[in-house]
Amino acid sequence: MFVSANGLEQSLLALDPLDYDQVVIVAHSLGGLLTRAALARPSFARYPVKVSHVVMLGTPNQGATLAGLLGPLARAAVTASANDLTPARARQVGPVPAVVQFGVIAGGQSTTLGLNPLLAGDDDGVVKVAETRAANMDDHLTLPLSHSALISDAQAITNVRRFLQTGRFRPPRTS
Repeated sequence: MFVSANGLEQSLLALDPLDYDQVVIVAHSLGGLLTRAALARPSFARYPVKVSHVVMLGTPNQGATLAGLLGPLARAAVTASANDLTPARARQVGPVPAVVQFGVIAGGQSTTLGLNPLLAGDDDGVVKVAETRAANMDDHLTLPLSHSALISDAQAITNVRRFLQTGRFRPPRTS
């Protein structure tokens, strides 16, 4: 994980402030943990371009129970990055800085049963809704989507756009 976080950190450090005044990051699954790792580093204060918003889709901010259920050999066979999704590894990653507007969209059925019978509680088939919550979140939303659908569904995209514009997933209530 930390090799990829290094790459994101270097990309952010290389941005030219004459070309960009701010940047937003939208990340899916492990990409959200990589974003947290890059933004939690001391170099965050030196980024030449302000990271204004982060939206995570299906990111296992508490680690993924499913990754923990797999044995080490199975995780290695699936992908080396599956080891980065375990709860123990996720706890090693610092939070998104409080100065960044930060929202999380989870997939789930909004019931006590999710899509995966191996997981207790609501889930998107891969990540439990409870595992998506993170420190410093400004908003959290659960949509009735699977893990992979979070990146292409029109409702998810609309909510990402709304968060980037307003810092909230839900429109303000009118009385």
